[in-house]
Amino acid sequence: METAPDPLTPADHNELDSLATTLALSSGTTIIFAIAPESGPNHPVVEQFKSVVNQEAFSEEGFQVSNFFYSQDSLINFLYRLNPLDQETSVNTPAPIRPLIMAFGIEQLEIPRRINELKRLNVGRESLFERDMVLMFWLNKPQFLDEFRLRAPDFWDWREQIVEFQTHPPLVQLFYPYLDWLIAQNSYLKFSGVMQVQRQVDIFLDQVYISLKAERQKLVVDTSDPRHLSKANLSSPSIRFDEFEAIPQDIDISSNTKTIPQKVDLAKAIQDSQYSVILGDPGAGKTTLLKYLALHFATAQRDDQKTVLAGEANEDLGQTRLPVFFRIADYAERLATQSDLSLQQFLREFSQQWQTEFTNQPG
Repeated sequence: METAPDPLTPADHNELDSLATTLALSSGTTIIFAIAPESGPNHPVVEQFKSVVNQEAFSEEGFQVSNFFYSQDSLINFLYRLNPLDQETSVNTPAPIRPLIMAFGIEQLEIPRRINELKRLNVGRESLFERDMVLMFWLNKPQFLDEFRLRAPDFWDWREQIVEFQTHPPLVQLFYPYLDWLIAQNSYLKFSGVMQVQRQVDIFLDQVYISLKAERQKLVVDTSDPRHLSKANLSSPSIRFDEFEAIPQDIDISSNTKTIPQKVDLAKAIQDSQYSVILGDPGAGKTTLLKYLALHFATAQRDDQKTVLAGEANEDLGQTRLPVFFRIADYAERLATQSDLSLQQFLREFSQQWQTEFTNQPG
C-alpha cells in the first residue's frame, strides 16, 4: 500500500521540531507567532503541529488545543470566558491541562477592529501573563508582524518565538483567506449613520439575530368552483391549498388565477429552493439576512462541515455550499456601460479583484 506524499518540506519539519522544543520547555503564558501561506485550521502545517502536540513527549503536562477565530469574537473576551478571573490560574499553580489557543484571521479584520484588538492585547497583557497558557497567532504574511510591533509594542516584547513555514494548503489558492475575510466582513452589525463616540462598539450578528419568517407568493390556478376566487372565500378556512395546483407555463393567466401567500421559515426556504428572490421594505432585514447566510455558509466551509448549523439554536440551513456575496447593483451598473457582460464574467472579475487586493494589501 502506497503512503501519501509528505506535504511538508524538510525545512518546515525543522521549524516544527524547534517549535515543539520551545513548548516543551516553556512555562507561564507563552506567545508564538506562526506564519504559513493561506493559514487555516485545516492547513497541513497546522494539522501536523496538532499531531506533534498530542505525542507522548507532551503527555506529562498536556495541552488543551482550541481554535479561535477573530472573525467571530474578541480574543480578550474569549480568553476571559475560557478562564474567568475568579478561576484564574497563576504561574505558581499551573492548571492540569494547559490551554493552547491557536488564533486565526486577525489579518482579515477591518482596520478599526484590528487596531482595537491589538490595543486590547497591549493594555491587557499583564492579566494575560498571569495565566498559564500558550497563545499562537497564525498569520499569512511576515509583514503583518509590523502591526504587532506598532500597535501592541509591549505585548510584542513578550513574544517567545517566531516560526515561518513555506507549505501551501492543497486547495485553491487563497481559499482560506477568502473564507476568513467573508466571515470577518459579516460577523458584526454595522450601524450606518450612527456616530460612535470614544470607542467602537462591536455587536456580533449571532448575538442579536432573530431568524426571519417570510411569505412565499405562489401563483396558482383554481381547479374548483371559480367563485372560490373571491377575496372573501379565499380567506375562508374551507378553502384548502390542495384545491389549487401550480400553473403550467403554457396556460393563459386570466381571472382564474390567484397569488397565494404561504408562511415559510428561513431554514426551509433555503433547503427547498435553488433560487430565491427576497423582497421587503427598506430596513426589513434583507441585507442582514444575506450577511447571516454568508457568515454561516462560509463558517461551515472553513470548518469542513457537511451541513450548515447557524446561530445558538443550530438552525439547519442544509448542505454546505461556497458563498459568494456581492451587490447586484454593482452588476447592474456595469451592465449600463457593458451590455454584453455576463454574470459569470462579472463574478470572475469580482474574484480577480479580491485576489489582487488581498495580495497587495500592506502587512
